[in-house]
Amino acid sequence: MSGAGRPPIPTAFGQRLIIWRMSLFPLLVFGVAICFVAFLWRNHLHAPVVIGPTEKTLANVTVHQSGVVVGLRVTPQQRVRAGEQLAGVMVADPKSVSDALTALRAELQAARSKTNSSDGVERVGSQTHVRLNHLERRAELAVARVNLYFAEVDYQKALARLEENPACAAEVSARRAVFEAAGILVAELSRAVYDECGSVAPSMVADGNSATASSLAVLAEYENRLRTIEAELNLIPLYAPFDGIVTAVHARTGEAVSPGKPVITITADASEQPGDEGSEQTSPRQKAQS
Repeated sequence: MSGAGRPPIPTAFGQRLIIWRMSLFPLLVFGVAICFVAFLWRNHLHAPVVIGPTEKTLANVTVHQSGVVVGLRVTPQQRVRAGEQLAGVMVADPKSVSDALTALRAELQAARSKTNSSDGVERVGSQTHVRLNHLERRAELAVARVNLYFAEVDYQKALARLEENPACAAEVSARRAVFEAAGILVAELSRAVYDECGSVAPSMVADGNSATASSLAVLAEYENRLRTIEAELNLIPLYAPFDGIVTAVHARTGEAVSPGKPVITITADASEQPGDEGSEQTSPRQKAQS
């Protein structure tokens, strides 16, 4: 008998389940494994927050003119604020300024002797004396400012020696006393010069007297020279560009600097907290300055 006209034998439902399980179950297991691995990768292999070193902002404080560092006020690892003055730069050579002041003061003293011995008109002579006194006081202030610079250089050198030899503490104390005394003298002379400015006439008229005209011309020359020296003593201030910590001091007081070369390096680091200052080590230099 031929089975061509017979209907196909139906597959049992249980047999079909076995076929579906054999074909779909591996795919299901594979998908579950992929999801599980992805879950582990996201929550275990990678932290929810990336932890690493923060980016630090560095700034090199430089000058645009050659000169020498004066009045250095910071040390490494010291915290500074934006706009705080860190140091100054004197463009002129302090030794040359000192020599010019010595010559000018000698000429002022000679002019005073000549004025005291002359028989000029009393009113004009009185004005001449007032102007001469004021010039001498300003010259004295300029000398005090130069001496303050030299005293600071000696003090900083003593501090540098203290770091190598603690036995230099007595020398540091002596240099510091000289430096502080020089600063007090500058402050006192500055006040005296300021107080005298109101009593000195801005200009004097010779009233046709040739001797007086000559004296006034000489005083005018002295004043021009003194103004030049005072301008040379003015410092170029160096300020902190932002809040941060001094990480390096490349030039000490009295050392020469050139345009574009860093004088002080400051690091702005947000991870630094003000409370961390108490854990810093204090160097012999910082102890001597405190």
